[in-house]
Amino acid sequence: MKIALLGGTGDIAEGLVLRWSKAGHEIFIGSRSDEKAKGIAAEYVEKLKGLGIEPRIHGMPNADAAKQAEVVIISIPPEHAAATVAQIKDSFTDQVVVTPVVSMKREGKSFLFNPPAQG
Repeated sequence: MKIALLGGTGDIAEGLVLRWSKAGHEIFIGSRSDEKAKGIAAEYVEKLKGLGIEPRIHGMPNADAAKQAEVVIISIPPEHAAATVAQIKDSFTDQVVVTPVVSMKREGKSFLFNPPAQG
């Protein structure tokens, strides 16, 4: 399967990229910065090659990553999710879109759901 991770340079994405690559999926790392996406993709490739895995991981801007994929994971901070999707909306055709993004706020030692003003 071809999977894009928008915001694929962050902590949430790393675990997903490594696991899905081990399973044989082709991964497209998306970022606002092409250079950052390519750099992180190269790091992921090296980690997996060290385990004897030949991954198919590519770094590119968010819009390009979304165009390449069958499934798009939006793994960016909640405060940037709506703006990012709006910027790249023309990249979506019939992909499945999934997001683990949940806005939370800290109260003492607890984290509570903090719903956005819209959506």
